[in-house]
Amino acid sequence: MILQNLRVRKNTIPDKICLSTNKEAVTYRQLYDRVCRMAYQLRNFTKNNALLLFHPDDVIGFTISFYACLMARVVAVPAPPQNYQQIQQDCNASAIVTSWDLYFPLLWSDPRATFVVEGWNCCARKLERWDQMSHELAFLQYTSGSTSNPKGVMITNLALQANMEFVCDRYLGNTSRLVSVTWVPFYHDYGLTSILNCHRVGGTMHYISPMQFMKQPLYWLHLMSRVRATHTQAPNFAYGLCARHASIYPTKAEGIDLSCVRQFSMGGETIRKSTMEAFISTFKVKMSQMDPSYGLAEMVCGIVHYQGSKQPIHKDGIINVGNISAHVEVKIMDDSEIWVRGDMMMEGFWGRHGDDGFGVADGKRWVKTGDLGFVQKGCLYITGRKKDIIIIKGKNIVSTDVEWAVQEAFPQLRPGSIAAVPILEGEEEKLGLIAEVRDGHVVPSIHDVRNAVYEALHMVPVHRVLFVPKRTLPKTSSGKLQRFKCRKFFESPGRVQMGKKI
Repeated sequence: MILQNLRVRKNTIPDKICLSTNKEAVTYRQLYDRVCRMAYQLRNFTKNNALLLFHPDDVIGFTISFYACLMARVVAVPAPPQNYQQIQQDCNASAIVTSWDLYFPLLWSDPRATFVVEGWNCCARKLERWDQMSHELAFLQYTSGSTSNPKGVMITNLALQANMEFVCDRYLGNTSRLVSVTWVPFYHDYGLTSILNCHRVGGTMHYISPMQFMKQPLYWLHLMSRVRATHTQAPNFAYGLCARHASIYPTKAEGIDLSCVRQFSMGGETIRKSTMEAFISTFKVKMSQMDPSYGLAEMVCGIVHYQGSKQPIHKDGIINVGNISAHVEVKIMDDSEIWVRGDMMMEGFWGRHGDDGFGVADGKRWVKTGDLGFVQKGCLYITGRKKDIIIIKGKNIVSTDVEWAVQEAFPQLRPGSIAAVPILEGEEEKLGLIAEVRDGHVVPSIHDVRNAVYEALHMVPVHRVLFVPKRTLPKTSSGKLQRFKCRKFFESPGRVQMGKKI
């Protein structure tokens, strides 16, 4: 169905740009032709896993290869080009699909691997196949690994199609007038599905390299303004980062007009009321344009969208991520964990028979999300992560609450690079805080940090505080903190804190 839809676009709007970057743009006709040629190159790997490794700038090469895998009935495995070895070993990929610019470095590091590069045989014939079986695997989406090692989420053709139908029907409106601008990495479920959904409705996707966004956050907004984007997608931190850059460099924000954007999708991490308010006031957009959402790789991606409203979208500071539709069932367990189910549900984790991510309740099988929340008047509210709960003297403390309190109080620290983690002192669990500083010469007082947390979170004591240089803390490929790895910073005796013993 996905490939049939792509073929329809090739026949009805052949010369429309479907995917554009700073270096290249392709039409629907060009995209389809290259997909068929690439599929022919992959014909010998049917029902095998193929690792897709592309430079973060090469969204076009990646997209062609992903569609080609679907056409050749190869199980695509999107992965970041850095530190891909763990994923490769876990999924036992039969081939590595890549581009010419990465081929030789990859060959040097792994000469025994089987590689497939687009255009390897310039005379390659075309393969056109649309007989994807609904129960067969379409791809493996590796989880971000923020609370554990990455696991391969098995997504079938049926689940992928169900999620795309839900998002396009209820969120995008199935209109070919869609113009999307995004920088979310394409090997992440949020970025991948954004591309696929845009093509399903016949829209145009403008893609920015994640590295360019991090260097020039406001370029993202300037591009939206210039191409008159209707949609965009990004995690919470991106909107806050843009608001901060605009306040620090007001001249760089001149000329940004975001009145054209129908929905600013927010997902991938905890959504903050203060972030939305800062973005709205800084760039003169309306609350009705903001679209907090909720999703997880185990359900392909997004399963709940707020879709904009003039009504307040928070309750006691907790964000309403949207109305629960008939496409998805949501169950709140006794411990407040959110369980979900529906046609877009994963098959399980690749090779993890003892850890399949499912639970049984009411005689049904559910995906255990690990997220905490509640439902009120048909709307879903997210309150935190189950594994991010730290128990101090019987009191539940949410890691993100601690991190946010510190981030708001100390601009010297890098946003999104502050981790609150449980540490063991003897037999007792205590609270540790580790944070990256912007400048090693401007470091907050540990006493002030402890007081800020103590006052903001009703007498929660921070046992140890550690400051580290920027780009020190371990993060996932999508930029999430890996708190379980951050704990190791407290386990090494004599670790240095910006030149001082802690």
